Amino acid sequence: MAPPLTSVSLLVLGAGRGERLGGPKALLIIDDRPLAVLHAERRPAGADVVIVLRADVARVLGPIAHAHVVESAEADDLGPAGSIRAAVRAGAIEGADMILVTPVDVPPAPPERVAPLLDALSTHDAARWERGHPIAIRGEVLRRRYREDAPILRDVLRELGDRCARLASPDVPSPDDCGADLDTPEDVLRRTGGRPRFFG
Repeated sequence: MAPPLTSVSLLVLGAGRGERLGGPKALLIIDDRPLAVLHAERRPAGADVVIVLRADVARVLGPIAHAHVVESAEADDLGPAGSIRAAVRAGAIEGADMILVTPVDVPPAPPERVAPLLDALSTHDAARWERGHPIAIRGEVLRRRYREDAPILRDVLRELGDRCARLASPDVPSPDDCGADLDTPEDVLRRTGGRPRFFG
């Protein structure tokens, strides 16, 4: 019998430039905190936090409590896949059995949205909701696929076929259900009632 999966890392992808938003999403102020910091503060219980940032954004934020920051030098055109590869190559998620992957531009997921994903990894290699974030994936799968390559994550999940559990969206609103995916100034206006403000 395989040993139980116990260790969890939250991998926050925050190395984008945020061109449509007008500034780096990791620095966007939500609930009086930069989004990158908010993810660390509201991390799932017992989870390590790894946040991938561009070097200039990491310098602005400085150390983030409860988080390991990885500075990505991956090409911008790789998008989130480059951020995942940066974390893998840095060894930041080396010891994690289970990894929750989320973009920085959605508010942190509540426990009710995280627990079923992690439970599904007892019988599957990955798990996702019908809509929204985060995505859960076995650490060994993520490390193997991203050590050399940088595939789009949804393609990795598609390749897994029925090894990726697709869960019906719960009653707990997801960031996407709430319309709070913070890609544009209009998204921020709907979420906060004001224009985007950035830390630093």
